[in-house]
Amino acid sequence: MASNTTQKTVLKRESETSSEMPPINERTLRELAKNLPNWEQVASYLHITTIRVGRLKAECPGNIDEQIFQMLHIWYSRFHLATNRHQMGEELIDALKQVEGTEDLVARYLSGNMK
Repeated sequence: MASNTTQKTVLKRESETSSEMPPINERTLRELAKNLPNWEQVASYLHITTIRVGRLKAECPGNIDEQIFQMLHIWYSRFHLATNRHQMGEELIDALKQVEGTEDLVARYLSGNMK
């Protein structure tokens, strides 16, 4: 009986945490694209291949914001189908934290200030 109660407590905590994670939507992706340093490194942490990054550069030459947005959109499209919002936000935060200069973006995302 104790394990059932523990399991319910864990599930409750997970759902509470999930509801606290800010949404990731197109607006969030656009805001990240405008402010993301070293986006190719972030792409690798989001499991976007260097080949795909090269294609994005060729598809959007000279438009770095669009290259970054398309990279994030690829990740978002692939990732959001397989998991919940909390897991998706955690993966994004983990990737951003691996790259220098993204502390402000992480703080803004977590505070819900991606406007």
